[in-house]
Amino acid sequence: PEYQDHPKNQKCLLYRDLDGKLFNLTLAQEYTSLEGSWRDLLQSFSIFQAMVLLTVLTRSLSCADGVDEMDEFRPAYLALVLGLVFSEEIGLSWTNVSILVRGIPSISAYAMTSKVGSDWLRKILILSLAIASYSTSTFQKVCTLGGIALTCIVLLANLGSRSWKYMHWRPTMGMRSWLCGISTPFDPVMAYTAAVMAGICFPYLGHRQIESGGTAAIESVLRLAISVAVFFVLSDHDSIQQFLVVGSDGCNQDYVNFSVGAWWSLSLIASLTMIFQKERQKNRLSHPICVLPNDEEPLLIEDGASPVGYKVPHLPDFPIDPSLTHLGWGALCCFGVGFEYLLGIVVALGVGGFICYLGITDLDEKLMSSGAL
Repeated sequence: PEYQDHPKNQKCLLYRDLDGKLFNLTLAQEYTSLEGSWRDLLQSFSIFQAMVLLTVLTRSLSCADGVDEMDEFRPAYLALVLGLVFSEEIGLSWTNVSILVRGIPSISAYAMTSKVGSDWLRKILILSLAIASYSTSTFQKVCTLGGIALTCIVLLANLGSRSWKYMHWRPTMGMRSWLCGISTPFDPVMAYTAAVMAGICFPYLGHRQIESGGTAAIESVLRLAISVAVFFVLSDHDSIQQFLVVGSDGCNQDYVNFSVGAWWSLSLIASLTMIFQKERQKNRLSHPICVLPNDEEPLLIEDGASPVGYKVPHLPDFPIDPSLTHLGWGALCCFGVGFEYLLGIVVALGVGGFICYLGITDLDEKLMSSGAL
């Protein structure tokens, strides 16, 4: 995040061995593999495509009232379009919020502290739409509406996190502000909620031209908002709705047009107001920038492998693997390796024997036919 680029906020993490040699403490390659993917998605993210997709998908949400009366409601094309065309706009939303909103200094720090290593939100929404394409009855329609709603939430989180980045807002503290800096499992959820709210209120501030300020930023926001409005009006055509979600063309769009129209106007006014306030503060506040001479090398350089985001350029790296420090639950409960080994043998024989028993009896057929599973 930009607020960390000031030289006073740069930190490094060093390790000194028994001989007195200094090393940059970095993480192993497995924890930094997400760096390239995250930066590629950050650069290729299109706020215009995200806004158009968000507004068009709201038309399918109008089918929630008449979900029981619909006979065909299949999102096969939508799952394909989201997975292939809009992969950047729905990808790595949890990572974006963690780094841009929560202020985690680097990808390696995120990989080390986060219990979520995969882009599971994107996988869940695509999987729900794929399941709905081959399901029937109410379950199919619920999966479709749930996948569409989750897609809208992911889009809003990505829009909000980018607005957080380019408006240079301070990171969220979550419950740490009330617990004297102690982190809780609710902090990531609160940050994600804050990003979604920022996406609802300021969706047009998530592109780089906002940093230029002035008339250039206002004109870019106006062009973007007008283009989104034009595409939303065109999406009212039945053929466009049938292409994405078969059956959504038969739903009432009056409430959607009213809601999206009001949100479009209010969010545009809020975004323009933020740009105007930021431009006024430029003339009253001074932001000293420390610029190093051309012949002087920086003391620290940015590196995604460092848990704090920076390292000393001329020192060797000392990579570590934090997963090797995990002792397991057995060590915390005073259980030895022998006890857990015996427990593993019992589990292997018990579960494997039960599966073999299903192969020589009719128990599995009875369970499936009776609807127990």
